[in-house]
Amino acid sequence: MNLMKKFSGITFMMSLVVITFIGCGNNNSTATENANLEVANPVAEKALEPVLELQSRSELTANAFRLEGTLVGKPGVLIYLNELTTQKIVQIDTARTDKDGNFEFRSEAEVRKIGYITINTSQPPGIPVVMENGQKLKIEISGDQFLETVVKGDKHNSQMKKLYDLYMNQNKTGSAFQQEINSLDPRSITDSLRRAVSLQYEKMQKENETEVWNFIKNEPTTAATYFAATFIVQKPQMSMLDDALAKLEKDMPESPLTKELGSRVRSVRPLEIGGEAPDIALENPDGKIVKLSSLRGNVVLIDFWASWCRPCRMENPNVKRMYEKYHDKGFDIYGVSLDRNMTQWKGAIAQDGLTWYHVSDLKGWSSSAAALYKVQSIPKTFLLDAKGRIIGTDLRGPALERKLEEIFN
Repeated sequence: MNLMKKFSGITFMMSLVVITFIGCGNNNSTATENANLEVANPVAEKALEPVLELQSRSELTANAFRLEGTLVGKPGVLIYLNELTTQKIVQIDTARTDKDGNFEFRSEAEVRKIGYITINTSQPPGIPVVMENGQKLKIEISGDQFLETVVKGDKHNSQMKKLYDLYMNQNKTGSAFQQEINSLDPRSITDSLRRAVSLQYEKMQKENETEVWNFIKNEPTTAATYFAATFIVQKPQMSMLDDALAKLEKDMPESPLTKELGSRVRSVRPLEIGGEAPDIALENPDGKIVKLSSLRGNVVLIDFWASWCRPCRMENPNVKRMYEKYHDKGFDIYGVSLDRNMTQWKGAIAQDGLTWYHVSDLKGWSSSAAALYKVQSIPKTFLLDAKGRIIGTDLRGPALERKLEEIFN
């Protein structure tokens, strides 16, 4: 029987990047009761940290980038123009729509960069655009939850529009799934349902990644190529990044976007499969230093999480089950928390019954371990063999169970 039919047309929300898409978290009581079935954006919790930094305005030249926009049927609405980077969203300017919904921005962009339009707030969701001096962009925006756009501009913005439509369609499918999950009776949720939906999630995640990868490989090289490789896929394969970088270095070799991606690829490569995991030495809840390297000889799961991260807490029962099943055979877990509050961190450990190793420097997203491992979203995991080499990444749910069965059985 088709899984989609078997579970009432349930599909799974793809893992999407917080700065671009709808974030996770839902105060709806039914959604809370069904939390162990909810799959939303693992990096959305990062939005809880301030990411905005006002850019100082400079004198505009006649050649400045110009954006003329219309927010259909919505006068008096505040529109934000931001610059989007891998580290933060930099607020550039604001404008309020006139009686016809029109607004306009001008900004200096001496080098090509990614802009990000948001409505009524500087926070996501929003619309990516490409900014560069000498370019004039016209954009018409309509809709509410899912913003539709009509774009007239250069080839970079035409391709960004095509990419935007691709991931908006994926996001609509994910949102429809979330609504179905929220409507489920918690009493009807079985272990077999959880496993089946998790498998379907993995399948859809792969399909979504393939769509983005095909865009990178088959579409003309533009700033949208960089955007696709940087902000859409939750955990892009190294070969996808290599494909994007090869095209950008061939067609846009001097672009800061190309250089940024190249630097990032070179820094991340040691953390790929086969690399030796960098050592971590942080304090446990009792203030004692625990080194990752002290666990050599066992298979170790490095688990980046936090007490406030809902998807992390949802995954904890599965990780606990795997720990109890394989710990006596040589399986350990090294939990690295991105908490800032000691009480909340300890409380989550106790509440979820997590009896393995826990460490943190209580610096949140500024965690030294998170920086070392290039962690930009949680939950994030690395599976190490007995010699400390990385043999798996982002293994959760059935994927983690299958890998551990393969190792220990």
